[in-house]
Amino acid sequence: MNYITKRPTRESLHEVQFLTGNFGRHEGRFDFGGRINDSDTFSFRMTGLIRESGTQIDNVPNDRVYIAPALTWRMASTTSLTFFATYQKDRAGAFQWLPADGTLGFNPNGFVQPHRFTGQPSVDRYNRTEHSVGYEFHHQLSENWKFLQKMRYNRTRSKCSTSGYLRSEAATIGRGMKRPTTSAAPPAEQTARQPGAPP
Repeated sequence: MNYITKRPTRESLHEVQFLTGNFGRHEGRFDFGGRINDSDTFSFRMTGLIRESGTQIDNVPNDRVYIAPALTWRMASTTSLTFFATYQKDRAGAFQWLPADGTLGFNPNGFVQPHRFTGQPSVDRYNRTEHSVGYEFHHQLSENWKFLQKMRYNRTRSKCSTSGYLRSEAATIGRGMKRPTTSAAPPAEQTARQPGAPP
């Protein structure tokens, strides 16, 4: 995995962005960096993002909080040590499964709107939290040789649950939850008639 985050810069950096878009998207971003004092001994970088947004599917959000600080210590002109960290929290909805018949192709029961949410808002979710810490040590041994050592610890935790799907005949919605047990009992099913479906 080529996991790269932004590094401190000696040049002063002050960048702020505000974005808006479809589905109630509101997003703020910032990227600050530069030297901590007049010398080049210490420099920093602070990158972040806050987003609150919906998606093309009803009841499926796309929210995110992200922050990534970094600090570089230049012990000498040939030696530097950089510490960095990240934190990210996502709140999104579970995938919604719709058949090809009724969305891309013909279905005698009618047309299924692409924004159709087939789950339960209180149950369906995909939440993820990720954080990492690490360092990068750099020492220039000579004009042609240098020593570089890197380390990063990363941890990701996710929670996903989904309860709804449109069955293959595109006339009923299945309801079920997979539980972490060995029970062979089938999930409960609940019938919901689609617009234009025959009685």
